[in-house]
Amino acid sequence: GAATHQPTSFPFAVITFARSTFRTRTLRGTVNPMWRERLSVPVSEGERNYYFLFSVYDYDRFGYNRCVASTNLSIAGLLRHGGDVEDAEGEPK
Repeated sequence: GAATHQPTSFPFAVITFARSTFRTRTLRGTVNPMWRERLSVPVSEGERNYYFLFSVYDYDRFGYNRCVASTNLSIAGLLRHGGDVEDAEGEPK
């Protein structure tokens, strides 16, 4: 039979909040990425109306990394729906 071509991707995510940018590791050969990484971001009272910008890119060793998906999540929405809130020492509030 004819060989079927399975799409592959080398995804990584970029998370931007206020003036900070975080990047996950690049996963190898998957179109269904799951990052099991934790991100701890200090959020001041004045930043509770800000948004996280999540973007997923397909890594390209020889060209440009292509953005394949992007979304915003509101800090206030995360906090309303059970986002963990800790004080500056990492203790739950």
